[in-house]
Amino acid sequence: MPKLASSLAPQLRTEYSVRNEIPFEELSSGSHRIVEWLCPNCGNFFLAAVRNRVLRGSGCNTTSCRGRRSAEINRKRSLAVHSLFDHEDARRFYFAELNGGLSPKEIAPNSHRKLNWRCAEGHIFERQVSSMVKSPSCTTCKNAHLVVGVNDLLTKAPKVAAELLSPYEPRVKATSKTYAHWVCEKCSKLWRTSFEARVRFHNGCPKCGTQSGIETRRENRLQQKNLSSYGELMKEWSPLNTADPKRLLPSSKFLALWDCSTCGKTWEKEVFLRTRKQSVACSNCSGSRLEAQFETLLQSLYSGEILRNKKPLTDSSGRKLELDFWLPKLHVAFEVQDFATHSKASDTEKPARVWAERSTFKKGPTYHELKRRLAKDQLDVALFDIWEDEISFPAELLKNLRKLLCKTVESLI
Repeated sequence: MPKLASSLAPQLRTEYSVRNEIPFEELSSGSHRIVEWLCPNCGNFFLAAVRNRVLRGSGCNTTSCRGRRSAEINRKRSLAVHSLFDHEDARRFYFAELNGGLSPKEIAPNSHRKLNWRCAEGHIFERQVSSMVKSPSCTTCKNAHLVVGVNDLLTKAPKVAAELLSPYEPRVKATSKTYAHWVCEKCSKLWRTSFEARVRFHNGCPKCGTQSGIETRRENRLQQKNLSSYGELMKEWSPLNTADPKRLLPSSKFLALWDCSTCGKTWEKEVFLRTRKQSVACSNCSGSRLEAQFETLLQSLYSGEILRNKKPLTDSSGRKLELDFWLPKLHVAFEVQDFATHSKASDTEKPARVWAERSTFKKGPTYHELKRRLAKDQLDVALFDIWEDEISFPAELLKNLRKLLCKTVESLI
């Protein structure tokens, strides 16, 4: 609720003209309404806004009285309503001994006068009263102005200051937005950028590529966390790797070799796929686990001969191809496909890098179709793919297998 003018400046009651329509007791202190006033010094009537008289302490604005009006009277009238003493946040920075013993009760909060202030860190700085009331803070702590020995370029970044081209003065604020010319110590290239870009964003020479900012941020990240901090994962780190795990970030895309602690197989996978929450496991172990689950389901439906991991197929290059589960009497075979080494989306085989005479493939639909055609032509066997996500739902898989086997038996009778 706005304060009334009669409560903030009761002394103006005698100067309020009786010819005004609104009584003085009903006026708001912040009202912009222009009313008539009677000057006690010259006796003339003048017009002025209520807020200017109550809050700002303005007086008579007639020509005959303007020169005789006392500024001191108006100032005291304003201070009686509002002063720096009423602003506690700004007052804690003010010390009278730094300003000739001036009391905060004698300072108007909207004054543009510059005074000395002191923060909790002991920094003494100069700032306008109105600015300090609006935002009470230390300009030195906020790096708002230069303080030699605290935030200048030579103090904050001496190596950067060595590359500054004369005649620029190194005694400038380290985070200044001013542009300057720099000379690279390695390649002697001359380029232009701001002090802030060199110090805050660590921008280096654009020619030789010594982006010190990128290197600095990477070094900081490596100190905080690197691949060697993953204890369980480092047990599978292969000695055939040429990279140092202490120089690899957990998000690195480096294609590394891993020695599986379960089966002993050496396999390759990117670092970031091993360090994430759902880590990729050994493809050999993953396939063996899926095959064991599928074998249990198959044996519950069929008690005849089941051949495991036989290589009866031969492609055009003479390479032997394996069948995971082969039922010779029913002329049916099954391939268990895991997503680590097989793909439904890719139409081409993607050979990976060869390590220690080993090569792995991301087998796509082209490979699967070739295997099905060879099984039909060479063995007269119908080959079916069983994917990893199907084994996750054994009840539905059993139902589909039962239908398939029954249909196969009927066709042979």
